[in-house]
Amino acid sequence: MFDYKARIKALQEIAKREGIDYFFVAPGANLFYFTGLSMYMSERPTMVVVPAEGDIFAYCPKFESGKVTKVTGIEKFVSYTDEEGPYETLKRWVESDNVKKDAVIGMEFLAARLIEFDVVKRALPEMKLVDARLLMAELRMAKDEQEIALIQKACDISDEMIEAMRQKLAPGVKESELRKAGLEVVNKHGVKLAFMSVASGPKASDPHSTSEDRVIEEGEFVIIDTGAIVEGYTSDITRTLPCGEVSEEMLKIYEIVKESNEAGKAAVKPGVSCEYVDQVTRKVIVDAGYGEYFTHRTGHGMGLEVHEEPYIVDGNKQELKLGHVFTVEPGIYLPGVGGVRIEDDVVVTEDGCKSLTNYPREIRY
Repeated sequence: MFDYKARIKALQEIAKREGIDYFFVAPGANLFYFTGLSMYMSERPTMVVVPAEGDIFAYCPKFESGKVTKVTGIEKFVSYTDEEGPYETLKRWVESDNVKKDAVIGMEFLAARLIEFDVVKRALPEMKLVDARLLMAELRMAKDEQEIALIQKACDISDEMIEAMRQKLAPGVKESELRKAGLEVVNKHGVKLAFMSVASGPKASDPHSTSEDRVIEEGEFVIIDTGAIVEGYTSDITRTLPCGEVSEEMLKIYEIVKESNEAGKAAVKPGVSCEYVDQVTRKVIVDAGYGEYFTHRTGHGMGLEVHEEPYIVDGNKQELKLGHVFTVEPGIYLPGVGGVRIEDDVVVTEDGCKSLTNYPREIRY
């Protein structure tokens, strides 16, 4: 589906620009992005090595080579047996390919473990290490039409999940029962659940509260934060639903958060900074007197990961570009009382942004 060769070529251009000799790409979102290969982390390290020039190769257990070739088309390997272990084979590669001792190596610090670092460090003890995360993010942040279409499918499913959970919501229902209703939608579509959090009443004052068997009571808000995964690409939606009539103060807070969400999305367009969108979104809540209760950033990029670049936060001066996909998710959380969050996934367009999540944002009983 995707042009992995073009993605590798673009990464090699970055390597040349940054003076990096080799990228060692560990299992995770970046490995999938550049090769289509999904591998789980085990005691047997696996990486795809991308040189600044020349053919890429896979460093992996010998018995995995067939799978790697089938999925990626890679035919060049530096592989090892269980008897030999992962260290000596990489040392032989350094010698046979005349790799310079002080080679500049790019590894993604968020993905690579100490074992991946260790095998490279033992083979190249004088290497210079660079965190490759942001360099790879340059290519991943701007989604193409295929990627946006997959994220849109995931968003459509997550919209449907919220509605199924709203239909189930009533006094006396447990948080776990709402979760089950959402899972039924995911299963119906034959996709994977990205995550799900159902937080009711006072629990909703914790932005990262987890679902439990708590019984939802009349007059409480319920924050539902969930997403689906379609062919590797995720959605991330939050809606705050009332269980019966809620207090005037919480209704007021809801409208403030809704206005903040709308202001944040209206601020998005190519060329504006990430921190500007955060500032505009946050100002609505600050001006209403609830600034201290908006305790997290306005949003985060999303795609192959639920949280990825760009991050919509004060201090991030990175400019938004066409195709950037991220969340706008203001919230107000009153300790011991409850909370409200409204989150949408948006893609930057030529003159603003388009919301990929479209579940209604007004109060729905």
